[in-house]
Amino acid sequence: MATKTDKKNMIRQGIIDSAEIYSQNLAGKVFLYVYGEEYFEVSFPVDHFLHLTGVETRLSARDFYKNTKKTILTNNQFYFDARHPYANAKKKLPCLNNCASHFRYFSDELDAQIFYSKKERMFTFGTICAKI
Repeated sequence: MATKTDKKNMIRQGIIDSAEIYSQNLAGKVFLYVYGEEYFEVSFPVDHFLHLTGVETRLSARDFYKNTKKTILTNNQFYFDARHPYANAKKKLPCLNNCASHFRYFSDELDAQIFYSKKERMFTFGTICAKI
């Protein structure tokens, strides 16, 4: 059976692995989904990475992301509590990697076109033709 330290090390490594994927595929990007007449944006600011990990820290969200990206995050820099239990972090981290894969698919596999909105925000818009 894994000790508390082993479990925390596992979560720490999962956070570091997720930060690399987040950095390469999601950080700073905005995806615009258009469905008929409706649309919505999904954005991935660097200071929202912490929330996606399911842990708590005394660091700012930006510093947490920087430390994680540089792989210098220590076990003492994050913790679990009633609002951020270990079980949630254990569930969230694989989902974060799956989410990155989902959005990477839209960026890499689809016929993507880049355009700018009035607010000068860059969007990736993909189209796909499928035979039914």
